[in-house]
This record gives sequence, structure tokens and C-alpha cells, in this order.
Amino acid sequence: MVKSKNPYITILLQGCLFWFWKTLQPRMQLQVVLLLMMMVMVQAEGLMVLEMFQ
Repeated sequence: MVKSKNPYITILLQGCLFWFWKTLQPRMQLQVVLLLMMMVMVQAEGLMVLEMFQ
């Protein structure tokens, strides 16, 4: 998930993400997941377009 040189920072980040996830409402969780999926798709399409133009 979140990788870092320092294992303590990684654990801290994962703890913060888990707490943040727990405090969100279920509907908000779904919106966050959809937003992340959209961002990944946009990045993938952007990379494909860049490769086409090279």
C-alpha cells in the first residue's frame, strides 16, 4: 500500500489511512473508491497517449 524507507513511517501512514477510512461514511467510502479508480484510469490513459505520441 504505502511504502517508505522507514518502517515506522509506513506503519504510521497505514494507521492514519485506516482511521480516516473508519471515520468516513459508507457513501463517502464509495465516492473515495470511485475517485481513486478514476484517477488511476486517467493516469493510465495519459501514459498510453504519451506512448502513442513518442
